[in-house]
Amino acid sequence: MLHIPNLSLFLITLISGSLAFIYQKKSDVSVKLFLSFSGAFLLSTCVIHLLPEVFERQDLNAAPYILLGFFLQILIEYFSQGVEHGHIHEPHTKRLFPYLIYFGLCIHAFTEGLPLAGIENSFSNLPPLFWGILFHKIPIVIILITLLRAYDVSQSKTFISLFIFSIMAPLGGLIGNTIVDATSSDILIYFLAGSTGIFLHISTVILFETSHNHRFNFMKFAFIVAGGLLSLLLF
Repeated sequence: MLHIPNLSLFLITLISGSLAFIYQKKSDVSVKLFLSFSGAFLLSTCVIHLLPEVFERQDLNAAPYILLGFFLQILIEYFSQGVEHGHIHEPHTKRLFPYLIYFGLCIHAFTEGLPLAGIENSFSNLPPLFWGILFHKIPIVIILITLLRAYDVSQSKTFISLFIFSIMAPLGGLIGNTIVDATSSDILIYFLAGSTGIFLHISTVILFETSHNHRFNFMKFAFIVAGGLLSLLLF
């Protein structure tokens, strides 16, 4: 049976990327504003929801796995070159697919999707983790499509790449569910702790880097406040 949250995450990512490809006139300002919003939402979700959930089980020491996720994201960014928090580097050679960057993004999506194994097959009572991943995916897939266009990747390769990227987080959830079934449900806490570490890294880097020359920007500040408040009020 299809897992509704996984399916919806896949479809929303796929549709967002397709729209970004169809409407090729993008706004850097709009993408950066949504990145600011998603970064604040992720950070607030980590502090308000995920960290208390991770440390709720006092018999399980999940703290090292938070650090593992944090440092794993640093390693992933050696491949992705920071695309997941808004960096797009102009290609030195056109028509050459950015394999390492794409590989890093897919690994990032897969690892953050592992805790989705614990989400019930229902739209009711979706946890903060799901919304955190969803709000993070939309600007990232837009940036991915923008990057592939910058590299002059063909339309067919772009849509194949979009499809594979869209399925990575749900695939992480499916693999996570298989691991849980084969081992113990306690491992979900470690998956969640690792994803929390990834989110902490991503969100803080986004918020530190969204201000040009560290100047105050009221519009970005408003989006940051909105993202934090939404995470506080949504659950």
